[in-house]
Amino acid sequence: GTGAGAIVGLGPVSLDFGYAASNAGSPNLGSGLFNGGYGAIAQITYLSDFVDAAVMYSNSYDGNGFTSDNGYLLGDFSGGNLFADSASIANIYGAQVNFKFGIFEVGGGGMYMPVRVLGEGDYDVWSYQGTVAVRDLLGDGNMLGLVAGVPPRIAGTSPGLAGNLGLPHSARQDASFLAELFYLFRINDNISITPGLVYIADPGNNNDNDDTFVGAIRTTFTF
Repeated sequence: GTGAGAIVGLGPVSLDFGYAASNAGSPNLGSGLFNGGYGAIAQITYLSDFVDAAVMYSNSYDGNGFTSDNGYLLGDFSGGNLFADSASIANIYGAQVNFKFGIFEVGGGGMYMPVRVLGEGDYDVWSYQGTVAVRDLLGDGNMLGLVAGVPPRIAGTSPGLAGNLGLPHSARQDASFLAELFYLFRINDNISITPGLVYIADPGNNNDNDDTFVGAIRTTFTF
């Protein structure tokens, strides 16, 4: 979307905030900079030699809802799209922490997102993960890392919303599990290559889907 943001540094602490509208340039009803879909975010980050930590809050509105139709990969029960074209408001709460012990790093984080489908009911989304890394492995700037956790999933619905959808009381999605092992290899100060292997159990938060592996390679240019 269209918007603006800023980072305010206060020593080891920074305050990040921003706002973006999905259809800021449209004069149509339900669009524009403040009358249509939007996302607002604020985050406080603390960085030090021993620990990095951050907490964030975001508020979003989408006139079409936060469904797989919009690319959010949420709202799939038994193969059907959920809450399609239903205006929704989301509050997102997140936290992340990373501890550094010499060349080793251990961390993790989580996200909780209660969503209100206007005129229908509520549902809750959770996501959480853990991380392990070894820095400067086989060279300065290199990193071997592992991240594993549960991608965003609907972990519960209000009785009213479940009833409107013909679902059991407090229906929830299956829990997918994702793990990625990667190695960041720094060629020089400006270029790094990161091959990785991703394992996904129950893709799409659906236990009927077969587990899968995905190979990935990323090249990063830093200027």
